[in-house]
Amino acid sequence: MNGEGPAEPSAHFMLSDVTVHRGARTIVDGVTTAIPEGRITVLFGPSGAGKTSLLRLLNRLDEATSGRITHRGVVLQDIPVRALRHRVGFVAQTPVLLPGTVRDNLCEAAVLAGLDRVGMEDRIREVLT
Repeated sequence: MNGEGPAEPSAHFMLSDVTVHRGARTIVDGVTTAIPEGRITVLFGPSGAGKTSLLRLLNRLDEATSGRITHRGVVLQDIPVRALRHRVGFVAQTPVLLPGTVRDNLCEAAVLAGLDRVGMEDRIREVLT
């Protein structure tokens, strides 16, 4: 033991002066923070404070107007969107299904995960059961 105590977790995300504008309205205003890896992080505030808008930036469902966001040290824009979304999930407050049936939605998720639609019928039946 070196007496230094436990190591701090590495930054999963770093946000530096991140701002989001929608028209003339500022949705996220100059946020600078670190979201550490391996720790539960809570984001809270009143309705309309920009919590969801901030979270949507982390897997590029939305883009910041200015500032910089990194994921494990890499600038988000340098990570292909599809690859980023394989690493960073997002569960909305209100669940949303894509057009079609639940089965269609499960098939789409399987394809996004890199699985082949062929042969998924048994697995989908199992999941739905």
